Amino acid sequence: MSLILKWALIAAVVAWGVWTWRRMQVRGPQSETQRTRAPKPTVMQPTQACLHCGVHAAQAEMVRGARGMYCCVQHCQAHGDHAQS
Repeated sequence: MSLILKWALIAAVVAWGVWTWRRMQVRGPQSETQRTRAPKPTVMQPTQACLHCGVHAAQAEMVRGARGMYCCVQHCQAHGDHAQS
């Protein structure tokens, strides 16, 4: 009975080795820096509230009017303002 267990253990170790080797061939080895690399921090953009509705948006995406900043051209026009370039 111990001979059967011995061969079963050897077969299991060989199967595990083949599985590990094939997995490394597909994925490729990962270096230590690839596994522990921190994600890039996101850059925070200043926000401002729309003068018409009060929704906050990034200043780079807002429409600048003569009286203030708006979230879209429609709100700029609805507030009686005109968009500036």
